[in-house]
Amino acid sequence: MKRNILFAIALAFPCFVIGQEGSVPRENIKIVKNIQAAQMDEFRIRITYDLHSANSQIFSITIYASINGASKKKLKGVTGDVGESIVGGKSNYVVIWDVFEDTDRLESVEFYIHWYERS
Repeated sequence: MKRNILFAIALAFPCFVIGQEGSVPRENIKIVKNIQAAQMDEFRIRITYDLHSANSQIFSITIYASINGASKKKLKGVTGDVGESIVGGKSNYVVIWDVFEDTDRLESVEFYIHWYERS
């Protein structure tokens, strides 16, 4: 099967944050900022973000996407600073998405970063 990826390097990918603050005191609320996505090559997209937190807390980070206007779903083809044991407090976290792990055709994508603090 021939796979086509249909987006330009100059295309800006919309990125959003979904967080779980729960009963965390206001002064300790974590912030995911500076989310960016850029095409690396014809198969991969690099997603970067900053996760600001106090005391190097541990977080679960999950990347979701709305691909070609479809409903949001958890991405399977991601590696890097994603998963159950991400230490907060630094900048420039990097996630690499292998597009064809999740779709055979990409015309548009919106990324969502979901986080919660692990106890």
